[in-house]
Amino acid sequence: MSCPNCGEPAKFMGYRPRTVVSLLGPVRVTRAYYHCPHCHSGFAPGDTAMRLPEAALTPAAYEVACLAGALSAFAGAADLVLPKMAGLRLAESTV
Repeated sequence: MSCPNCGEPAKFMGYRPRTVVSLLGPVRVTRAYYHCPHCHSGFAPGDTAMRLPEAALTPAAYEVACLAGALSAFAGAADLVLPKMAGLRLAESTV
């Protein structure tokens, strides 16, 4: 596997779990993880293949959190609006 940053060979380091929050709740996936000894970056090609966002929220969950934060105070959006509107449980700082 070539490093997407520098093109040098990267080393397979094992399988690593990752959780993203979707409108249906948390989704946990396990994907292969590689590390490049040349540029010291790590990457999981499965993230791109599965279209996982770099952020912890899927695009739809992000949009709902933004809308809730615009309609209410962040604490109110996290504690009242999001659980009722979409079943999401997010921290105030995430909203």
